[in-house]
Amino acid sequence: IRKLFIFLDQIVALLSTNITVVSHSEREFLIKERILSVGQAKVLGAGTIGGIDLNRFSKKQKQRQLQRSKLGYLDNDVVFAYLGRLNADKGLSILTDAFDILFPNHPSSRLLIIGPDEDGTGKKLNDYSSQYSSGVVTVLSFMRNPETSLISADVLILPSFREGFGLVILEAAAMGIPAIGSNIYGISDAIQDGQTGQLFTVGDSFDLSIKMKNMVTQDDTRTKQGFCAYQRVVHSFSQENILGCLLY
Repeated sequence: IRKLFIFLDQIVALLSTNITVVSHSEREFLIKERILSVGQAKVLGAGTIGGIDLNRFSKKQKQRQLQRSKLGYLDNDVVFAYLGRLNADKGLSILTDAFDILFPNHPSSRLLIIGPDEDGTGKKLNDYSSQYSSGVVTVLSFMRNPETSLISADVLILPSFREGFGLVILEAAAMGIPAIGSNIYGISDAIQDGQTGQLFTVGDSFDLSIKMKNMVTQDDTRTKQGFCAYQRVVHSFSQENILGCLLY
């Protein structure tokens, strides 16, 4: 099946006159898989297709405080958030395993999961949340304006097994929220390891728990990485920058 899809992608690439790839690392992967040839495709600026709407995703301290209060978070709680589709490929089982390792020694940790259920993963997560006291693990279903809840987070986590870019990482970054993500192509473009967040070994819940622990115990580092993430989005991933690359 994989060979069939590679062949179909090769046909699409062969018949295309202009190809835009969402990230530099994905383009390198497609060249390595011989789907694209060198120089056949372009990436807009630092990546993404449309950039980030900095008016929609922005630092709003008053809204953050209101949302954290609504969700029952205390000032010293460190909230890890996942935002996206709820399915097995997103690595959510890795995230819950990592949280199980983290929480006993760091009971101020909180887990917020937001997204539509696709394969029954959402139901499993609701069952999982019931193992903890109320408010420790919160699962919210699909919402049209997820940024209104995401703003309450301290750290975004994207534990996917495969990802074209990980746009949500930049959306969170625009709010000053650093990220932890799988060290895979796409996500490695969205996170500068040690500067705007941290990368962990894909599929390794123990490594993820270590990175989460670092975020809990190193407040200054977390704040600094969030600020660096914000600056990077403004300078490299705003809609104006990316659409400018598309037009010119």
